[in-house]
Amino acid sequence: MPRLGRARELVLGLCLLSSSCQRRDEAAQARHALASLPYLAEVPVKPEHAHKAGVVLHDAASAVPGLNLYTSKRWTEARLVDMEGRVVHVVRGEPSPPLSATIAPRIQEVLGGWMHVELGPSGNLFVIEEMRAVSQRDLSGKRSWTAEIPAHHDLAPTPDGRVFVLSATPRRLTVGGRAETFLDNVIVELSPKGRVRSRRSLLDLLAAHPETTQLLNAALAKRAGWSSEVNEGTLSLGSALERQQALPDLQAYLAGKPMPERLACMLLYLTPADVLHTNTLELLPHDVPLLGRKGDFLLSVRNLDLVLVISATTSQVSWHFGPGELEEQHQPSLLPNGHVLVFDNGVRSRRSRVLEIDPADNRIVWRYEGAAQGKSAFFTPFMGGAQGLDGGNVLITDSTSSRAFEVNRAGAIVWDYFDPSMIAEKPTEAARAARERRTLTLYRVARIPFDALPNALRP
Repeated sequence: MPRLGRARELVLGLCLLSSSCQRRDEAAQARHALASLPYLAEVPVKPEHAHKAGVVLHDAASAVPGLNLYTSKRWTEARLVDMEGRVVHVVRGEPSPPLSATIAPRIQEVLGGWMHVELGPSGNLFVIEEMRAVSQRDLSGKRSWTAEIPAHHDLAPTPDGRVFVLSATPRRLTVGGRAETFLDNVIVELSPKGRVRSRRSLLDLLAAHPETTQLLNAALAKRAGWSSEVNEGTLSLGSALERQQALPDLQAYLAGKPMPERLACMLLYLTPADVLHTNTLELLPHDVPLLGRKGDFLLSVRNLDLVLVISATTSQVSWHFGPGELEEQHQPSLLPNGHVLVFDNGVRSRRSRVLEIDPADNRIVWRYEGAAQGKSAFFTPFMGGAQGLDGGNVLITDSTSSRAFEVNRAGAIVWDYFDPSMIAEKPTEAARAARERRTLTLYRVARIPFDALPNALRP
């Protein structure tokens, strides 16, 4: 497997060799906290939402018209829903076959659905099957191509048919004099026919920039020694039964058992090896002063609390924001005024919010927090998203409520939707054991303007 250059390994090593015993104790506590991450496919129904289904509010004069596109991690389909909550169209696919009959079968099952769907410029649908593949389909569900790579979270199609997608690969890094396995994130460029054209390692890109190197060092320090604790049985991998059942496979892989890349990534995903957990990839559509140039990458690196722009030509970081302000954020996007919109999960403060940042001075110039506008606060500890709409409204995905809602600039909700079919029909073992009523999560809901839809789907 590829490695970071010796100079970068030395930087990582020096950072850890200077750590005190107290730092090591703190790092051990952090590793245990990191290992408690769930698989995020379903969650208990929130009491305040127990009887809400479909569109519960629609101010037609204020809400932005269009269709709403989304999927769920348990589905192999995408839905287009109108502003009244009616399902207008469904794109259905087939479940992917297992990558192995014996290695981590339950993890493969949980990661067997569609994680993210996105409508391309030509009207085709791009589908990410988590850590398995990315495909292009027509709106009947027929595949035109599939790239069998460990794709995850997000992609960015271009007008000329290429696609940039987030992928992953295992990496062996020397940290504090010890070789350790981590999960690198990779920006993969695919041709119009789905063939790999280029790969960019985010570990390498972040390690090449002084300020992001510091953030990366701190994150690696918290995770140093995690694989030894797994092999010794002293690091819990959380309450997810699927992860517990895969422990022998993870131990075998860390001990050197050869394994296909996609299976190895599945085993390392959502463990302390997942040091970056990049969840957003967007291409700047035009030059933006103080932010970047057309075609540069706008990224969200969740586990570093970092949003940044990386040059597609020089690989330099041209702008960054987040540490000390954001908490495991999702879906930064460029607004027409050159500002950046981002969904801040607020994992540590336990209150989510949506922020608009002016990259000229990194000031927060607008925010939605619910409670700050006299509304009830909302909190989604994982996933979630925010999309800027025409006229300044914002569509917010409240993932752990199976909900999407739209707010205006004053913070008033003008559209509010709960997917009525999201109650888990086949609850997990954990849900059955807890006798909980659970709902499936929504990763991201996108409002598609009518003029961006194929003619057959326009009103």
